[in-house]
Amino acid sequence: MDEVVLGMYQQSGVGIVIVVSLLAQAALRKLRRRTVTPCLHVYVSATLDDLNRYRTTVIETLRRLGAQPLGDPPGPGRPKAPLPARLAEIEGCDLFLGLYAWRYGPRPNRHDESLTDLELAHATGAGRPRILWVAPDNLPWLPSDMDSDRGPIEHFRARIGVDPGKRTLPSAPHALAREVEQAVLTRTRRSRGRQLLADVTSPGGITIAGVMATLGSAALVARNLVHHAGIGQPIVVGVGLATFAVCCLVRLAALRVV
Repeated sequence: MDEVVLGMYQQSGVGIVIVVSLLAQAALRKLRRRTVTPCLHVYVSATLDDLNRYRTTVIETLRRLGAQPLGDPPGPGRPKAPLPARLAEIEGCDLFLGLYAWRYGPRPNRHDESLTDLELAHATGAGRPRILWVAPDNLPWLPSDMDSDRGPIEHFRARIGVDPGKRTLPSAPHALAREVEQAVLTRTRRSRGRQLLADVTSPGGITIAGVMATLGSAALVARNLVHHAGIGQPIVVGVGLATFAVCCLVRLAALRVV
């Protein structure tokens, strides 16, 4: 009779670990379904004529990735946005992308700085994540796409040079597209991580935190079962290792989601 009871207790301990493991997997599947790829709002700042091919490539890449480009230049059906509206878009964007070569750009009314200068200054002041591509000195550039007065643009380029987000502008737009794609995907993963954290900490529903608590409770119950049944230390260690393994699997799966 004692052997029968002992066997029942052993099966109960193993069953608890299996059930909890299944609950953990179900919780992670639910979180993956809820954590959809967010739509990133990306502001693109650049002068128009000299960097039009690069800017067009960036905008096309963003749209292909499902991101929402902001700061589009005026065109058919798109009137020129006033400066306050542009600055408001920068404040609300998830990522600021700047393209700079050898033109300082037009100055809005009642401003000594150019539009691109004002946009970058606002993005910096608002703490927006930014990546700034600057054409290197040795990159061939048409003289017609360069300011005759180099003073303002050289001073602007010098200030960009100390920005932590500064990068070298590739010679070909398609190479820039690959860098933009990598930046957007990295930012998307971070946004999904924040959304997952919100799901985990939100009240109600199945959360990873709840699964962890269930795992801890299961380990405590299993230990009490084997203790009262008189099972030896190896079984206790086995239950503990099984619980630890499930916790590790949950954690690794969560990192893959992030």
